[in-house]
Amino acid sequence: MSYKLHLGEFSLLPSERFTKEIDECTGYILEIDHGHPSEIDNYTGYILEIDQDHPSVINDYAGYILEIDHGHPSEINDYAGYILEIDQDHPSVINDYAGYILEIDQDHPSVINDYAGYILEIDQDHPSVINDYAGYILEIDHSHPSVINDYAGYILEIDHGHPSVINDYAGYILEIDHGHPSEIDDYAGYILEIDHGHPSVINDYALAIF
Repeated sequence: MSYKLHLGEFSLLPSERFTKEIDECTGYILEIDHGHPSEIDNYTGYILEIDQDHPSVINDYAGYILEIDHGHPSEINDYAGYILEIDQDHPSVINDYAGYILEIDQDHPSVINDYAGYILEIDQDHPSVINDYAGYILEIDHSHPSVINDYAGYILEIDHGHPSVINDYAGYILEIDHGHPSEIDDYAGYILEIDHGHPSVINDYALAIF
């Protein structure tokens, strides 16, 4: 994988340890387990770069360090402090100012980013639940629609060949397919391409995701 992540003035590669700065006011929690739902309780948004073998570092309001590896614990020095254990079968708990839990699949990228926050859990068979400022519910499955009850409400259907439509604060359209880009017409507009080995770019109001 040779793509870059651009976040404001930052440019980084997933193959090296890096620092991502998020202009946010809370924290994160990342649970990596094959069959568990993920819940995120945050006040606004997130940015999470996931890769099977590489650490992911987030420098937030109080700073974080998130190492994503199959059997190794990761420590996050945040506003309230965390300890995140990332293992295939173990849940990870973070006692943060707001706290989150994000369930990611081993082989699929996960993209999160919006003016008010999003979460995209990419796993072929597992639902993803996000309890955010307005609350979300995102089910990602080959043939099932996913419904997000957010500040303005969304509907996101993730299927190999079908577009998904999100009716949010400004409205979105997200098509998730193995080789096709997805376009989101949001408050600032996005372009999200979700593919197994390809970069995904989001042109949002303030940020971009790998």
